Amino acid sequence: MPHTEQRDPWVSSNVLRDILREAPADDGLLADLAEVRGALVDVIAANVKRSWRDRAKA
Repeated sequence: MPHTEQRDPWVSSNVLRDILREAPADDGLLADLAEVRGALVDVIAANVKRSWRDRAKA
């Protein structure tokens, strides 16, 4: 996009470590994200299983 700043998106590992040290992730948020991700994986797995079962019947 012409109005956005052009810069290299990569940073050194030291910069990433500094970010993690200065602003660690919230444990509650990480737990919520893990729960949502787990539920989504369960739904996808059930749909794939159902799809394969339906194909086997056809």
